[in-house]
Amino acid sequence: MRCKLTVLAVMVFTWADSSAHGVIHEIEPGKTYHVTISYANGTPLASTAFEVRSPVDGLVHTVGLTDDLGRLGFTPDAPGTWIVDVWTPDGHGAHIVVPVDTDSRLPASRTVPRSGGILIGFGLILGVTAAFARHRSS
Repeated sequence: MRCKLTVLAVMVFTWADSSAHGVIHEIEPGKTYHVTISYANGTPLASTAFEVRSPVDGLVHTVGLTDDLGRLGFTPDAPGTWIVDVWTPDGHGAHIVVPVDTDSRLPASRTVPRSGGILIGFGLILGVTAAFARHRSS
């Protein structure tokens, strides 16, 4: 019985360890590209070294460390296939291909529709008035 439990424990820990070796990523395009990197089990590659290479000349464009959530960001200055290399001291890492086209490098429109602006303004006035009235009554 003890042998069966030992074999079962080894199998569970081996599976858990092997599932942590896979690295997955998510790319969010925009004027600044954001890449989130984590192990297959969801644990972020926090404080992990990375470098971003330009498609124009292959030279390093950006270097740094991922944040606590495994995120990094870079602002591409040319369309093409950008390369993000990420590595940890224990040998984990990823070679990520980031396709950048001309349209995705344009800044996103951040305008608020007129009706939304009026609603926001009305909400601010109402909030300030309520805070002032509450302060005067105390």
